[in-house]
Amino acid sequence: MVLVKINGEQWEVHFTTRKQMPAKTWGDCCGVKKQIRVRRDLSQQNVIDTLVHELRHAIEPFLDEAFVDSSSTVLAEALIKCGIEIRLD
Repeated sequence: MVLVKINGEQWEVHFTTRKQMPAKTWGDCCGVKKQIRVRRDLSQQNVIDTLVHELRHAIEPFLDEAFVDSSSTVLAEALIKCGIEIRLD
């Protein structure tokens, strides 16, 4: 688990297994629990993309899903090109 501050509040980021997530879900964001979950079994690119996606929901929950989806992919691709990697030890 990783603790991050979002909009002045502490959130937990969990990297989970496929079994811990609903079917066909790569990640989710719960504003009530202040918790983000991302599946750890995804490719490095998909982990980063999903984490950025869920962070966007946490930061700006009012944004349209289509916008969050497309903008998160652009941001994730830029981070990957800059050499960003996530270690899931």
